[in-house]
Amino acid sequence: MMVAFSRRESTTPWLFVAVQFALLGVMVLLPRDVAWTPSGTMRTVGMALLITGLGVGTWGSLYLGRGLTPSPLPNGATNLVTKGSYLFVRHPIYTAVMLLGLGITIRSGSLMVAVAFGALISLFNVKAWWEEEEALAAEHLATCEAWSLELHELRGVTKLYREYGTLQLPHDAKTRIAHALGLSD
Repeated sequence: MMVAFSRRESTTPWLFVAVQFALLGVMVLLPRDVAWTPSGTMRTVGMALLITGLGVGTWGSLYLGRGLTPSPLPNGATNLVTKGSYLFVRHPIYTAVMLLGLGITIRSGSLMVAVAFGALISLFNVKAWWEEEEALAAEHLATCEAWSLELHELRGVTKLYREYGTLQLPHDAKTRIAHALGLSD
């Protein structure tokens, strides 16, 4: 089942993707300043982080299967994944990219790369928050056992509760949920 999103809904996630790839490009291609000289141990740790990041990313990608997309918007090819690496980490591919970034940073000895890595970490925090609040809550509602709906009106969903708090949904997400539950005209 293909999931359709409006142009407005899809602009923000693709901006996240563009900034993410720009930061990764900066980290890899930026000329190196010498803020520190990586020791043999630092190079080994950095390489271990790179290998671990590749492993975690591959593991997460395998469990997403056809649902794998660079955009944080679900493509409808899979339900919410809660097995494999997703059993341990909510965003294993983000974790993988952060491990890769940390490995690159440690091995680089560059303050500029470290700053770009800090920006990448901040971006993933914002991106993960946006994904939880705006997109995945509505699209994967039916497949997540820890969620329950509270219907205040016969024709609308007003809140989506989670074990550790409440997620507020935008109007268009409420409309999609109500439609999926057969509560709309």
